Amino acid sequence: MRFNQIVMQILFSFLLVTVFIIISIVYSQNTRYSTSKHGKLNTNIIRRIKESRSNTSTPLLSCNEIFRAWYQVIQTAQDKNIIWFTTYVWKTTHVIPPHISYLKKALHDLNSKNVKCRVNVIIDQSFWLTSRKQLKQSVKNTLSFWNVKSLSNLDIHFYGFSHYMLGNVHFKVLLLNEHVVSTSINIEAESGGTENTWTETGIWTQDKNESNRVLDFIQYYFKKSKEIVIPVSELNKHCKVLETYNLDLHLPLKNYSAKSSFFFHHAQPSIYVTSHSKPHREINHCIVHMIRLSRKSIIIATPTFNHPVIWNELLKAAKKNVKIRLMINWEFNVSFPFVQKYFTGYPTNADFVKNKFNRYDNIHMKWYGYQGKKVHRHSGNVCHAKYMIIDDMKGLVGSYNFDVWASLNSAESMTYFESVDMCKSYKNQFNRLWSDGINITKQNCLEKVSQLK
Repeated sequence: MRFNQIVMQILFSFLLVTVFIIISIVYSQNTRYSTSKHGKLNTNIIRRIKESRSNTSTPLLSCNEIFRAWYQVIQTAQDKNIIWFTTYVWKTTHVIPPHISYLKKALHDLNSKNVKCRVNVIIDQSFWLTSRKQLKQSVKNTLSFWNVKSLSNLDIHFYGFSHYMLGNVHFKVLLLNEHVVSTSINIEAESGGTENTWTETGIWTQDKNESNRVLDFIQYYFKKSKEIVIPVSELNKHCKVLETYNLDLHLPLKNYSAKSSFFFHHAQPSIYVTSHSKPHREINHCIVHMIRLSRKSIIIATPTFNHPVIWNELLKAAKKNVKIRLMINWEFNVSFPFVQKYFTGYPTNADFVKNKFNRYDNIHMKWYGYQGKKVHRHSGNVCHAKYMIIDDMKGLVGSYNFDVWASLNSAESMTYFESVDMCKSYKNQFNRLWSDGINITKQNCLEKVSQLK
């Protein structure tokens, strides 16, 4: 009798999974073309862009600069402050990456000032990246390495966000008072390894009104997260520590006066969403509006690109003689081709661009990190940067990949800014990436597509 019950439970579970897969596939196929056009733009987004406030902003163009920004912001903490930190990945199960080393120094230097404050870390617990057990082990290793017992003035808490009905938390933000550091970087060895092999970007803004908006966004997901509790008795050993950079964390970063404003996506699985232009998808509206305003040039750096709405808007801009350059990373968006194709309803990078790369005079595309080329001279092997620059005057930078998954399923943050000097900084980095890129061709598109089958 017991055996029969187990068999029935297994069959019932299998039936539920099968039904879910069928519904997801049917849904994705039905919505593939219904989302190819953007609806009416949200007038509130246009108004907020026009009313962006002037503040102090700092472009962050490498892992080194991001680590320095983290350190310098944390050192501004005062008694009873709360330091908020959110990230998509926190991998320290086998090695301690440089990120953790520099955060350790920042926290210990703050503790030595006898500043009593709280640190809240929110980590996305995506089902395909890590299990609850692995995430707990990563937190345990981190706290052990930080020697949290000696941080007597700091109250440090870790929280895991795991809520499939709300998608995943993909934004990476450090928030303290009026300071917001928004970046593309994950906490893992690959993105900040000893050779700085990933190209990462971000922005550090100082504006109280904007930081309050970011805080509201963070707290929405904080309330839906569960604390990861590690008993002090377990904080004994930690894993191997990667060599850190010889980095002067006190070295000042370049500040500029810029108008800026934050835009967000609230996460929902695509099965509950029928359009890219839903009002709470602020980033989609902002991107479309910026492309429509373009008159001379557009540059986009992104790990993934398969967004039909953005592509259609780029086509319209190209017809107005706007010069467009698009840098896509070779290795991203290919780990789960079945999920990519059938659950989101949209193809991988290579599938998407294989029939587009040479059909339009004003649109030029390159691969970054192409396997056939040696290690790149300037920026490592992976372009994980996510930004767009319009007419060398205004830009958008943050955590958002220019793909359907980010558009429909992820909680994201992007910072809109207006500054010729800042645009020049990002464009200089883009030109270095561009010089290392490989022109997209029919041959290498088919090569990548064949690897996924």
